[in-house]
Amino acid sequence: MPFKATMNAECTWDDLRIGGFSLLQPKKGYRFSLDAPLLAALVPLDGVDSVLDLGCGGGVLPLLLLGREPHLQVTGIEKQEVPFALAEQNRKRNGVEMELILGDAMVSAELLKGRIFDLILSNPPYYAVGACRLPQNEDIAAAKTEVYWNQKTMMEQAFSLLKENGRFGLIFDGRRGEEMISLGIAAGFGLEKRIDVFTKAEHSEADRVYLQFYKGSLMTSECDSLVVYEQNGEMTPKMKRILEIYHGTGTVPCGDSHR
Repeated sequence: MPFKATMNAECTWDDLRIGGFSLLQPKKGYRFSLDAPLLAALVPLDGVDSVLDLGCGGGVLPLLLLGREPHLQVTGIEKQEVPFALAEQNRKRNGVEMELILGDAMVSAELLKGRIFDLILSNPPYYAVGACRLPQNEDIAAAKTEVYWNQKTMMEQAFSLLKENGRFGLIFDGRRGEEMISLGIAAGFGLEKRIDVFTKAEHSEADRVYLQFYKGSLMTSECDSLVVYEQNGEMTPKMKRILEIYHGTGTVPCGDSHR
């Protein structure tokens, strides 16, 4: 594929506004979106010690989780060398303990050799190959499309690496929510929670969906919806309450497009 390398791309250090952390990310190209702070805010961390991030990119989700709960033992797996190098720099710059593994999340169980986790998270690529124009930049293509990713395999890997009664949380394309739920159930999970996320109230379809799967018996499943922005561009009160974990600001410095 005619991808362009990004190892020497100009980068910026950006304030994450949580834990005193900053994030190194490319000035142009892939910069994290609302997905990571929303996922880190929605996932329950009570009783959680070990967390695995499948496809951690530059490490924004691990940093947000550690800013929320510094005691967490976070492991991230990333296939692409450029995002992995950024994650290493972000780990060192912020002085945090996190385990970073350069490898393919699609073979996580093999890489992790029988380890299990309390919580597994992922912000997987939204688009099937052929469903959108493939970006020329390899790292952006890997983040946005399934060029190196398989959602069925992700579910199977997550199930095998999760403790009994553990959770697998993810943010995904709202239009493919039912597909992802079916894959999760086929892998052995129960769906514990679904939140349809609308960028604005007038949108007829959810732009994102938060799915929280459970490994074990479930009595009930919760469904909800969330609108991110008012018509004037301000975040809705409900969205601000969700993001209050970020030093009570109700805001985080990110864009709104997936990845």
